Amino acid sequence: MTKRENDILARLAQIIPKLPETKQERILGVAEGMTAMKETMEKKAG
Repeated sequence: MTKRENDILARLAQIIPKLPETKQERILGVAEGMTAMKETMEKKAG
């Protein structure tokens, strides 16, 4: 991972536990959707 990605993960690790469970679930859903889109785009490009 890049330094920027590590910085983002570190900040999220501090913030997410403080959020209500519904917000945590929403963030997880967004992250999973972004990962799926990235994988789809990589398959199309590759």
